[in-house]
Amino acid sequence: MADAKQAMNYEIYIQPHRLPEVRPRQDSADPDEQFFIRTHQAFEIWFAQALAELEHARTLLAQPAPRLRARIGYADNRATRATRGGDFHYAMV
Repeated sequence: MADAKQAMNYEIYIQPHRLPEVRPRQDSADPDEQFFIRTHQAFEIWFAQALAELEHARTLLAQPAPRLRARIGYADNRATRATRGGDFHYAMV
């Protein structure tokens, strides 16, 4: 296990060699076009990360924690008892 940690470096972990090489169109050697393409590729990576984060949050929110479930149950029971007894004030507390 220690060998695997020592072997890990930037090139292995990030794999920059797998990023696409930006080549301008044949009719344009303008560096601004390369900048434009790379900027938009970076935004695509950020959007993909944002979507992954939202999906992770959605998964977590779909599974209520036991304490939260107990608190919701307590509040629901209290509201039910208060409304059945005719005292609506306590249902809102």
